[in-house]
This record gives sequence, C-alpha cells and structure tokens, in this order.
Amino acid sequence: ICEMKNTGNRHARPLVFWSIRRDGVAETESRGKVEATVLLPDATMREAYSLQQLSLAPGRYQASVFVDFQDGKPQQSMSRDFEVLAPAPPVLKPPVEEPFHP
Repeated sequence: ICEMKNTGNRHARPLVFWSIRRDGVAETESRGKVEATVLLPDATMREAYSLQQLSLAPGRYQASVFVDFQDGKPQQSMSRDFEVLAPAPPVLKPPVEEPFHP
C-alpha cells in the first residue's frame, strides 16, 4: 500500500516507481513503474499495488517506492521490508476405503 499526498492545488497523476532488493544483495531483483490514480488537490490517497505476479524465491526483501507528482517538487518515497515464505508442503489425504460387498 502506497500513501500519496497531493499538496498542490491542481489534479495530479503521480508516477510510482518501485524496486525490490533481496536482503543483503546489492543487485535489484525487480523494478517497475505505474501511473497512479488521479489525485485531487489537497487530497491524500492510499493505493495498493500487487506484486503477486513476481516469482520471488523465499527470503527477506526490501521494497522501495518513489512517487513523482511531475510538478517540480521533491519526490515522496518509502521503503518496507517483507518476507516471502516457502510454500507449505501439500497435505496428503489417506485413500478412502470402500466397504467390501461380496
């Protein structure tokens, strides 16, 4: 979830740039950008972005987000740590035995 605040007096369509790094690794694992929903003057909005389509290996990561309102003012930014868990092993059900009918 990304919280954006438009401090100007005009409508804005911010650009949201994001990158993901694995904990302890200098190289970026994934990056991208998206246009956010139009933000009204003097408004604050929380918008969720899904990273479900990424195939990240289990481990700890850091997501960094930069929001550019394209208005010449400083960018807004945030970073969050998160963890991708290993998939749970499948649960095996015992076979169902049919009653014997001679």
